[in-house]
Amino acid sequence: MKKIQIIFICLLTHFISFSQNKRETKDWIVEKCNQYKRGDILKNELTFNEDNLIYVKYMHGYFYEKIKIKNIYALQIKKSTNPEVNGEFYTIKIIAKGKEYGTIEDGEFIKMDDYGNEESETNIFLNLNFREDDLPKRMLKAFVKLIELYGGKATVLKEKF
Repeated sequence: MKKIQIIFICLLTHFISFSQNKRETKDWIVEKCNQYKRGDILKNELTFNEDNLIYVKYMHGYFYEKIKIKNIYALQIKKSTNPEVNGEFYTIKIIAKGKEYGTIEDGEFIKMDDYGNEESETNIFLNLNFREDDLPKRMLKAFVKLIELYGGKATVLKEKF
């Protein structure tokens, strides 16, 4: 019986040691999203602060969207087309319960709106090279894993057609 317990503990330790922790998962998501951001909107950037996802974007000024990671409940990555910006790109759609939205002035976040518990959507735009190395599927898995590590549960939305 003691041998079985020792083998079980060794196996458990082995599997736990190979799973990524919160920091490693967040770092990988940030690295890939910022590496593959669209060239025409290079000022956009994804980061994490404690238990929040923060997406900073530039549209005639800097704005931010801040979402609690555990409040994200649905994700979708899809290839999109927009003739106005002359091209195709990937979009990571993040749907959550609530988010904070505001502007950034002199490096300070100035809250303009708080969605409380209302459904909110954030879109992260990436270039076409994001399709390499099966990154869309890997990114979804990383986001779902991160949300679970923070105590949330997210589903992956599939395209209807």
